[in-house]
Amino acid sequence: MHDLFQTIKVLLITLLVISGCTVSNPVPSTPQALKIGSKPIQLDPRKVHELSIAKFDPTQGSQWFAHLNQDHELWKITSPPADRIILDNLADGIFIMHLLDTFKSIQIKDDAPKGSLESLGLDPPLFSIRWRSGPQDSEIRVGLPLKDGSGTYFSFKGGSPMIATGSTFKMLSFIDSFDFLRRKTWATITADDVDEIQLRVQSRDSLYAQREGTQWTNEKHLPLKKDILKLLNHVTTAQAIEFIDDSVRAESLTKLIQSHPQYEIRLNGRSGELVTLRMIKKNGRLYGLNSLRPETVCVLDGSLLQSIDSKKK
Repeated sequence: MHDLFQTIKVLLITLLVISGCTVSNPVPSTPQALKIGSKPIQLDPRKVHELSIAKFDPTQGSQWFAHLNQDHELWKITSPPADRIILDNLADGIFIMHLLDTFKSIQIKDDAPKGSLESLGLDPPLFSIRWRSGPQDSEIRVGLPLKDGSGTYFSFKGGSPMIATGSTFKMLSFIDSFDFLRRKTWATITADDVDEIQLRVQSRDSLYAQREGTQWTNEKHLPLKKDILKLLNHVTTAQAIEFIDDSVRAESLTKLIQSHPQYEIRLNGRSGELVTLRMIKKNGRLYGLNSLRPETVCVLDGSLLQSIDSKKK
């Protein structure tokens, strides 16, 4: 087990060095002593443009590293784990921004007890998170939680190990795998941004609705009985259960979905954007393709069809 930890330690250090190399001319920072009761991180998530996350959890057999960049308010995965090939690089930007925002909640509770960093879960750390805001690099390392749940072993900018509290540690507990960081929301538009919806089922027009003030009407501007907003919420918040990252399989499914969609939903946005969502059901699975994420074939929850197939108009 000791040899395994040493191997992981070397790998983690190598990955962190690699992640650091992606940032040109970083400004060095000197570890500072952290005062008990202080909140050492004052961060504006909007100014963070690079993020690296390394995770090692021997209890789950989880070990990976990923690098992300913020590009025009979209978080993208620029380096996935070494053993993964992904066709869609969009990250869950909402979660990333919430995670970064919680860094302000980290509060130093006490010095860590004397002992090896390995015994505190800090060598290698369960999480190592490095970010760049402006010219400055910063890093936190997160170790084991205390047995009584009153804190977590933690270090900041390579400083001495401390015991800290804060909502960050709860947020990190949600990251059970690399895939958690991927953007699973299928659509790239929200229900509130849609002004028109056109639905075709088996190549036949099934529904047309347009927003007029606070109500939805048909082509003749007559009010619709169907709850269009409920339908839009189901469609635009649908989550990918799985991404098809095998390029050959994804290409085959893409051609099939584009040429013979069983369901096609066209969403016209208030700013003039057009999003076309196409779906097919094959071998009991519902596959979806978004025109604005053309390389992303995903598996969707089949219950989405219940909203689409509703007869009420």
